[in-house]
Amino acid sequence: MKRSKNLLITTIILICLNSCVSKRASMPDIVRIWDGNTSELKGYFESRAEIDFTGGIWDMDGRYTIGIKEENGFLVGIIINSAYDDWLPNMVKFKTLKHNSVIRTAWIMRDHSVIIYDEPILHGNNTLIIPTLDRRLGSIRLQRLSPAFPMDFSRDATYFVEMVEAVHPIFILEGMLPDNYDELRAEFLNETSKPIYHTEFQLAAARYRVALRDGHMNTLDIILNLEKGIDLSLIYDAGRLFFAENNDVEVIEIGDVPVSDIIHQIERHHYFENVSMRSLDIPRFVRFELILRLAGAEINENNRVIITLNHSNQISEVEFELIGGISTAIRLERRDYIIRHEIKNDIFYISLSRFVDGEHITEVAEEIARAVENGIWRFIVDVRGNPGGNANVGLRLAEAMGVGVPTPGVIQRISDLALQEQFNNMSLRQLRRRFRLMSFFMPNRMPFGDISVKTDRIVLQPSTKTQNPNNVFVSVLTDKVTFSAATGIGYGIQDGNLGNVIGEPSRNAPNSFANMIYFRLPESRTRARISSTYYMRPNTDADPNTLVPDIMVSADRALEVAIEYLSTLERPEQKP
Repeated sequence: MKRSKNLLITTIILICLNSCVSKRASMPDIVRIWDGNTSELKGYFESRAEIDFTGGIWDMDGRYTIGIKEENGFLVGIIINSAYDDWLPNMVKFKTLKHNSVIRTAWIMRDHSVIIYDEPILHGNNTLIIPTLDRRLGSIRLQRLSPAFPMDFSRDATYFVEMVEAVHPIFILEGMLPDNYDELRAEFLNETSKPIYHTEFQLAAARYRVALRDGHMNTLDIILNLEKGIDLSLIYDAGRLFFAENNDVEVIEIGDVPVSDIIHQIERHHYFENVSMRSLDIPRFVRFELILRLAGAEINENNRVIITLNHSNQISEVEFELIGGISTAIRLERRDYIIRHEIKNDIFYISLSRFVDGEHITEVAEEIARAVENGIWRFIVDVRGNPGGNANVGLRLAEAMGVGVPTPGVIQRISDLALQEQFNNMSLRQLRRRFRLMSFFMPNRMPFGDISVKTDRIVLQPSTKTQNPNNVFVSVLTDKVTFSAATGIGYGIQDGNLGNVIGEPSRNAPNSFANMIYFRLPESRTRARISSTYYMRPNTDADPNTLVPDIMVSADRALEVAIEYLSTLERPEQKP
């Protein structure tokens, strides 16, 4: 009876989801007993001479063996074997669906309830990951059992280069493209001219991406995630690597290879926009087997590696095991909210974990507006650990304070491919009209910059002019993790003289590429992304590479220092 009830709930959820996805899709197409023969399916996969990431036999932690096939453009995961009596061969374990033009995965849990996950992605050549949409849940990881062999990625490489050169702004910005671009491009196309494994393709593409000088397009964390690695916390400072728990102990070699050679391999595959990004990413990536092998490190047959240490000029060696499940994720304080706020000593404190717009932002914006009416003028916006997102969130919070922020410089690349992918097939004429309407109807969003439209770009000139009729003062808290739109809110406040920045320099450059377009490569169907816009901070005389805090303190002390500073601050006089 309980199982029947769970199946009924599953049915209702998927009918609701599928009604949003496709009018033609029906319930039996999603949750059903697959009417094929799993033995034939397994034989079909094993006998194929070529295979893309949609096919194969996959294992999930020894609990399920799943065959994945494509039906009508979507993936279907079919149980071949199960450790549980309530999951039998031929039962459908998951199916991908389209919801609001985005691919999602309906995963049926052991109790036959449904959880919606993100779109499956291939990691390496034998791991399929279905990312979680809820941070409280873990992602699903499947390991390919059969078959595993190289693929022809030449079409993917050629198309990726074509898209990059048509969409990325670096090709229309004078003096930014590196002198060795043509060489790196040729190497990428040559390396992918013969069948290679998926990880090899990802690494070749990463080396090519470095030429674009674009931190938003880095992919090394994705390539390395869930690879074997050393479970060790390290810190990087001025070219040297130290134990995090004892910074008197320096790591000088790993697997008989100098640390500098290993770092060189990271630099070949990962572009560093500034010192903060380097100090954050190098100690994370240097631990992984893939990077160590690229550098020529010696790893024994038991997956163990020798690390050579220098402690007060005493050289010693320690052996570490390379283990699975090592994540590239930055270790942060777990936060189960997007935004929260409170008032501390007449200071309105906002903690923003990521830039995601929605009703939660509207509610806080309304609270801000009421607080300003009641005389609150001191604000803290905490973007420590914030990876960025929709910059509209920062603008909405500023507007609630009555602030017209300074205007960043923007160069939006325009091309047929960019129009197709980014702007839903808008014509250049329609695009011009859109930007002019934006500047007319949303003056607080673009109050001061001059817009010009050319055949290959739209340009918004930077301006430090601002509006602050309520005479508020904003302290923005940053750390090494602060990125993208979170960096933008920091330099917006700083360049407009609307407050200050307290904490650590953020990990991306204020002048940087962003505004990604997403597309799929034709052969592997791997999702790729390319920046289409170049942003410049409003103050053209300020540091373009680093958001330097006005008060430099460790991230864990930033809030304390901000409260102390604001508590003694007298309200600035109204500007004329």
